[in-house]
Amino acid sequence: MGTGMPLEEARALARAGMDALRRGDARVARSSFERIVAAGADDASACLALGLACRGLGDLDAALGAVGVLLTWMVAVT
Repeated sequence: MGTGMPLEEARALARAGMDALRRGDARVARSSFERIVAAGADDASACLALGLACRGLGDLDAALGAVGVLLTWMVAVT
C-alpha cells in the first residue's frame, strides 16, 4: 500500500472503515477511506470500499468517482 501516511496509520484507518461498513455506519467508513485515498494510497480495496460507503450514504456521484479512480489505476498497471 503506497501512501503518503505511515503504513500502520493506513492499516488502522482501513480496519476502522471496514468495521464501520460491517456495522452499517457508512459515514464513518467514508471518512476513513477518504483519508486513505486522499493520502495518495494506490490501494484498490480502499477505493472500492470508499465507493461502497458513498453508495450507502446515497452519494452515487462520489461512489462512481471512487470506482473511476480504481479503474484508472487498473488501466495504468496493465
